[in-house]
Amino acid sequence: YARTGGLIIATAAQGLILLIIALYQREVDKAWASQQDQMHLLSEALREIDHRTRNNYQTVVALILLQAQKAKAPEVKHALAEAADRVRAVSLASDQLALRSDNLGSVRLGDHLRELCNQLRRGLTSDNVTLDYDLGEITTKSDTAIHLSIIVNELVTNALKHAFADGGGEIRVTCN
Repeated sequence: YARTGGLIIATAAQGLILLIIALYQREVDKAWASQQDQMHLLSEALREIDHRTRNNYQTVVALILLQAQKAKAPEVKHALAEAADRVRAVSLASDQLALRSDNLGSVRLGDHLRELCNQLRRGLTSDNVTLDYDLGEITTKSDTAIHLSIIVNELVTNALKHAFADGGGEIRVTCN
C-alpha cells in the first residue's frame, strides 16, 4: 500500500503541476492577446496622426499659395512660393517618417531625395530642362533628412528658375 500511496501522491502532484502550467499558459495567452490589441490600437492612432499631418501640410501649402496669388508685388509672390516649396520639402521628409517607413527614427535618403526630385520635376521643369538623379542607398537621421530636403529643394528650384537663360539644360542630383 505504501507504493500505491506514493504513486497516488506523485500522480496528484504531477496533475497539480500540469494544472498550474495550463493556468499560467492561459494567462500568458491573455496577456499576449491584450498586448496585440494595444499594438493594433497604437498603430491605428499613428496612421491617423500621419494622415492628419499630411493634410495639415497640404493645407498650409494651399494657404501660402493662395496668399501668393493675391499678392500684388512680385517679390512677395516669389517669397511665398519659396515658403510653399520649403513646406513641401519638410512635408516630404515627414511623409518618409510615416508608419510605412522601416524605422521611425531614420530615413532612406536616396528614396526620399528621389521623391523630392520627382515632385520638383513635375512642378517646375520646362520641356527643355532635364532633372536627373543618382541616389545611393544611404540612411540618415530624420532631422538631417529634413535639412537636406530643404537644401536640395532650394538648389534645384533656384537652378530650374535661374540657371538656364536659353531655356534648356540639365540638373543632376547625386548622393552616394
